[in-house]
Amino acid sequence: MSSSTTSSASLSGGAHSYTCVQEGNQMVKTKIDWSQPVKRVIDRIEISDSNECWEWTGPKLPSGYGKQGARYPHRLMFLWFHHFEPDTVDHLCNNRSCQNPTHMESVSQSINSSRGSLSRDRKTCHRGHDWVESNIYTTPQGSRKCRKCRNLKKRQYRKEGRDREYSKRHEETQKARMG
Repeated sequence: MSSSTTSSASLSGGAHSYTCVQEGNQMVKTKIDWSQPVKRVIDRIEISDSNECWEWTGPKLPSGYGKQGARYPHRLMFLWFHHFEPDTVDHLCNNRSCQNPTHMESVSQSINSSRGSLSRDRKTCHRGHDWVESNIYTTPQGSRKCRKCRNLKKRQYRKEGRDREYSKRHEETQKARMG
């Protein structure tokens, strides 16, 4: 019987990720080939000019970051280009869906947070709603959110809840007819 665990480490000379597989009583460490995940990421990037933002066309989180499986594609692009995996990646262009590795910098979490607060002078939220005081609310944690996005999310959640209730009632009715 074999079991596997995954670990990663940054070493000088580039990013080295390994998978450890148990063979008998011994753990065997092998390098992970990142070329396939990077190829899948590149297939979902729209590149218009090498100096411009490279837009992620795949699935996005509500925060605006791209998502590819369990990884953030911008972190994978940073790893592939800069040869190390940082704790925090800052988008210098302030575009969370940008995948251009030259627009990213490895910084501490505190620096990334402080730079993010500098983008408070933005004109729209990540969905394009006007970023004006009447459309902004402050959460109990102190972060600022778009009121229109929040309302859309609530409506969608309620609709999905009604759909689940209907499905459950429909399923119970079908069981009653069969039984």
